[in-house]
Amino acid sequence: MEILVLFLLLGLAAVVLFVMALMGVARARHLEPVAKAIWVVVIVIAPLLGPIAWFIAGAHPPRLYES
Repeated sequence: MEILVLFLLLGLAAVVLFVMALMGVARARHLEPVAKAIWVVVIVIAPLLGPIAWFIAGAHPPRLYES
């Protein structure tokens, strides 16, 4: 019974991560529409790794450093 609860919690966490990533892509002002579409495809095709990649690589706008 405990393993079932664990799997349910992990599944719920994966769904929340998936939805948050899609919402983050939709709200990202620093991305062009084509880049947003590519991120959505990545997130949908790889429902666990796609959101993780979004939060690591795509969620933050690139920083421009002045010298």
